[in-house]
Amino acid sequence: MSVRWMGKVFGLPAENITTGERLVLLSLADNADEDGSCWPGHNYTARKTGLSERSVRRQISTLVTKGFLVAHTRFDDSGRQITNLYKLSMPALSDRDTITDIPGGQGVQGEGDTSDQGRGTPVTTPVRTTVNEPSEGNVRTAPNREKPRSAPAFVPDDLENLELYRQDDKLCERWESFRDASETAYPGVDVVAEVAKAHSWEVANPARRKKNRLAFLNNWLTRAQDKAASPPHQNHPVAKDPNAMWGEPGFVDNPNAKPGEPGFIPYDQRKWTI
Repeated sequence: MSVRWMGKVFGLPAENITTGERLVLLSLADNADEDGSCWPGHNYTARKTGLSERSVRRQISTLVTKGFLVAHTRFDDSGRQITNLYKLSMPALSDRDTITDIPGGQGVQGEGDTSDQGRGTPVTTPVRTTVNEPSEGNVRTAPNREKPRSAPAFVPDDLENLELYRQDDKLCERWESFRDASETAYPGVDVVAEVAKAHSWEVANPARRKKNRLAFLNNWLTRAQDKAASPPHQNHPVAKDPNAMWGEPGFVDNPNAKPGEPGFIPYDQRKWTI
């Protein structure tokens, strides 16, 4: 646990971060080391914050976009993707602008307390300003203006095992809203399963891979919805019924049948050949 990073999160102005985003960021800060790095899974963060996994993914995606967080994908020795590595990134807040951690992790000083706690210098009361001292080569007025440089910065869980799609920046960035809208528009379709099928098709057809995957996936889901909504095929074979009369399902022609018996074809319905 890093009290210093948690102090930075508490020090973020309310106009720059929502309650849900702050809750997730505090959970990550609680897991972070002194460098601000941590790698908890979405399940763990959801249990810790009381949010749903979908909400956690959405909050993390927003935090990455705002520049409070940088996400890096990780793989084990076998090449399987594991939990993302998160790096807290709040350069617009200096240490003197946040609550400072106490040696041994026993607590933090409150506002107005400037007594010496063994560091040799007094702790400054938190300062709430929107203009901060510029760092070298970087001047900003708010911490939410810088977007992460990694590409893609965030890979949704649904796309982690889809090699082509997890490398698509635009798809990863807009996946959450695309999936939610598709689940509403195509209620008869398992959106995630169909996207996996579309990915398999692109892998099998490298010469026909799509550039605009959002449009491609939307067309794919439209066809899947139409197929799910269509009635059963009428050309399925019907079991033969030797007792069926003419015009009934399963009718079987019986050349020896007499009028009124099963298998008899009415004379006006017969095709005569000479």
